[in-house]
Amino acid sequence: PYTDAVIHEVQRFADVIPMNLPHRVIRDMHFRGFPIPKGTDVITLLNTVHYDSEQFKTPREFNPEHFLDANQSFKKSPAFMPFSAGRRLCLGEPLARMELFIYLTSILQNFTLQPLVEPEDIDLTPLSSGLGNMPRPFQLCGQVR
Repeated sequence: PYTDAVIHEVQRFADVIPMNLPHRVIRDMHFRGFPIPKGTDVITLLNTVHYDSEQFKTPREFNPEHFLDANQSFKKSPAFMPFSAGRRLCLGEPLARMELFIYLTSILQNFTLQPLVEPEDIDLTPLSSGLGNMPRPFQLCGQVR
């Protein structure tokens, strides 16, 4: 459960793709009292929910506990949507989740990881690159177990 929580928290906190792909409204509609005419391009900002203090106790901190319940079991969050939501959900989500889990657990089973600087000296603010965020590079030492 903790490994799943860490993976989810990395996706929430790193927020690699904060904006969804553009979509076009197919009919006139109202959203929260605002009219949206047919043909309007809409881009959802997924990161607004990932950093919502009503959804996550400490949204600006990396904290896997956001995805663990009182019994330390994994808990889903309706505010977690790095793969979008609803009918526009990424079709590759199950494959991506499985690959992330296998990749991370394989690394952790075979290596001891140590940063080359103090962990508190690592800058976690992302480098912005248009529609996505790119983590800042840092050096890491991996020792075979």
